[in-house]
Amino acid sequence: MNMKKIAARLRAKLSARLARTPLWVSFMLMTSLLLLASTLLLSLFNYNYSRSGSIKEYNTQSERLLNLKTQNLKSYLDSLSEFCVLPVTDNAFYQQLHQTVPLSQAAQQDILQKIQTYYYTRTDLNAYHLYLLNQDLVIGRSSGDQRMKLQSAPNMGGNRQLEMCLKAKSGASISPASDGSLFVFSHTIIRISDRTPLAAAVIEVTPSALLSGMEGTNITLYSGGTLLYTSAKGDLGSVLKSPDAPDSVLARGPLPKDGLVRIGDEQYLCSAAQDETYGFRLVSLQPISSIEESFRRARTFSLLEGFLFLMVSLFLTYFSFHFLTAPLAQLSVSQKKLGKGQFLQIRLGRSLEVARLSDSFNQMSAQIEKLIRENLIASLNEKTAKLTALEAQLNPHFLNNTLQAIGSEALMCDQIEIYDMVTKLAQIFRYALKAGNQVPLREEMVFTQNYIDLQKLRMNDRLDVKIDIREDLLDVTVPKCCVQLLVENAILHGITGDRSSIHIQIEARKTMPNSGPDGPSYFNLTVSDDGAGIPADKLQKIRHSLKAPLSQDNAGSIGLVNLSTRLKLMAPEASFLQIDSVEGTGTRVSLVMNLQRSRKNVQSIDH
Repeated sequence: MNMKKIAARLRAKLSARLARTPLWVSFMLMTSLLLLASTLLLSLFNYNYSRSGSIKEYNTQSERLLNLKTQNLKSYLDSLSEFCVLPVTDNAFYQQLHQTVPLSQAAQQDILQKIQTYYYTRTDLNAYHLYLLNQDLVIGRSSGDQRMKLQSAPNMGGNRQLEMCLKAKSGASISPASDGSLFVFSHTIIRISDRTPLAAAVIEVTPSALLSGMEGTNITLYSGGTLLYTSAKGDLGSVLKSPDAPDSVLARGPLPKDGLVRIGDEQYLCSAAQDETYGFRLVSLQPISSIEESFRRARTFSLLEGFLFLMVSLFLTYFSFHFLTAPLAQLSVSQKKLGKGQFLQIRLGRSLEVARLSDSFNQMSAQIEKLIRENLIASLNEKTAKLTALEAQLNPHFLNNTLQAIGSEALMCDQIEIYDMVTKLAQIFRYALKAGNQVPLREEMVFTQNYIDLQKLRMNDRLDVKIDIREDLLDVTVPKCCVQLLVENAILHGITGDRSSIHIQIEARKTMPNSGPDGPSYFNLTVSDDGAGIPADKLQKIRHSLKAPLSQDNAGSIGLVNLSTRLKLMAPEASFLQIDSVEGTGTRVSLVMNLQRSRKNVQSIDH
């Protein structure tokens, strides 16, 4: 509550201050604020656009270099694959791999000699092992061994690298290595006819063999979502090598569209290149802070440019506003003189709007004397109109009280029939004077029944009215006097010519068209008679008048047009009157309302 009072007080002070400030100063202040905000926004946009463009260009270049590194690494792995399948080129060696019976000592020594020859043809290997799957043997040399060894390997299923390459669709896999090696490369040797694995080569690659092709800042190598190598140093290297490293995005998931990834407290521009053959992924991480160093000079220049633009714009704005608002100051002085009784004629220019203001001022000055003379006459006419309205309001009450007095006098004289007639007439009169344009159908039917009873006193057996309305429909809101109007029309226009009596049927139904149970429901009130009916040409004119738009010609008339107008006010597209008549047979008038839409409009129309 205190904040609201403080805000209201500040608004009042600001309004008072602005009321004492010249218009051109207010315009100048507002324009200055808008120009300042626009300049800052433009400078910020220019800086962000340049920054975004530079980051995008840097990211594109990083991706190109990373793709080249990926191609180099793939070429190196292709050479390792060719080295692993060298036994296939030796027919005798290849046939020995097919054998399922145990090899002789001579065959084993022959294989050992050939593998030793293969091994020493390369200098980039820390270890090499060839697993003979049909013999449960392994031949090779680890990094700490002095020479090649041939050993029994009954439990090959516990070798993780061996399992990975056997499961790989390409027959090759890359996995992390122990200290001193870059990674482990595994490749299977298969029987060509049915692609059954015969042997598997597992190689540990030295770091020096590949690092010459991996130059760059913060290059990281992943395979199967596992970190194999990273050139990152310091805190970033520690984070990437830790067990809780954020590898989900870097190793597997798609990178953000802008390429920005936050690792720890630092934000990095990330680029990645994927190889589908061997399943490895190269990732480059460049700190944004190092990239933004190149943007600071551009930012300073952008701010200086925006400041110069602001100063020039303010200078031009000041003279423009002062030039355009000078005639308004003269107009203000002339208005003060007019308020003191000096009727002036002025001529201002500099713009079309100011010229029109001066013309309006001259017209006002010319007419103000006439308005002063007519003011007294208008005041007297207003008082006379109020008295007339009060008198018109008192007359209905006087007539109602008079009817009640007549009814009481008839009752005292035992004139029960006269008492009933006067009482019903008084009830009809009170209902007609009741405020509001809509009433419940229950009240409308009481009013209509009183009217029918009065008509029956006059017509006796010549009038027969039947009412068929369910109890649950009596709470529907309808236009006041609508049913009585339809019954009155049926009596007046139905008993003509040789017709001396009439039968009237009043029905109400709730219908739901083909829109289904969830669609709108309609209220249908029908008044039908067996009277004289309506000629076809007259019926056509009545229907045309009901469909005509609201106008002074039909909006205030009495009868069906008036009722149709009130329905259109309740729900223009959901309520209507429908008339069907055959001359000599009778007339049927239906009042149709969309219950949902008419309910929404009832309160607004009544008020």
